[in-house]
Amino acid sequence: MFRAVIDDSKLLKDSVSTINELISEGMFEISEEGVKLVAMDPSSVAMIIFQLLPSAFTSFQVEKPQKIGLSIDQLKSVLRRITGSERIVLQVEDSRFIIEIHGAHKRRFALPIIDFDADDLRVPSLEFSATVELKADALREGVEDVSVISDSVNLLATPRAFTITSSSESSEVKISLDPSETESIINIDVKEDSKAKYSVEYLNKMIKAGKLADHLVLQFKNDYPLKLDYFAKDKLKISFILAPRVETD
Repeated sequence: MFRAVIDDSKLLKDSVSTINELISEGMFEISEEGVKLVAMDPSSVAMIIFQLLPSAFTSFQVEKPQKIGLSIDQLKSVLRRITGSERIVLQVEDSRFIIEIHGAHKRRFALPIIDFDADDLRVPSLEFSATVELKADALREGVEDVSVISDSVNLLATPRAFTITSSSESSEVKISLDPSETESIINIDVKEDSKAKYSVEYLNKMIKAGKLADHLVLQFKNDYPLKLDYFAKDKLKISFILAPRVETD
């Protein structure tokens, strides 16, 4: 048996919308630790690790751990029907996932639970040389600036600053974030100067998590995967791992 009530409907709506940026269907694991999902995008370029904590819910009841496969596309479409601060009730009933929206009146949606082969993905253990904690808006604005110029972005971290750059044949852009000059950098810890290139397309999808948390921790090193960790205290954790773009001759 699983039944959960959440009053922060925007949190649920924005969470599913962010997940849907990378995948169209997913396997959710429901347990006493909350609702979890680990998935790769179809191109195996990016991984998402999501956890909605039990404390994010007004009520959270689960008898035993269970896995539920759902269409994220369909789930997002249902949650788009939320218009304000309605209460949401989630439960499993007769092999269907039930979503009740309680507002001026009660609306009830029943979605099929999908039986599909989902690999038990293991989150890789990664070691980074640069860790930057910054405001989510700063990364969002930097990625959006770069997208005007190019489809790739260079990240550079030194003990003194975090820099976002990109260039094309005729244009270039550089965003410098110096902790001594801006409040956008909360903390910077760099063991060695680090530089790597990543896809702007994928970063544009990931920074949508800025709707869920106002700051994040960014980690990388030379030509190495990037990890973004967004936290909303007592509500959720959402992380992304993105493969680097490595130049080849």
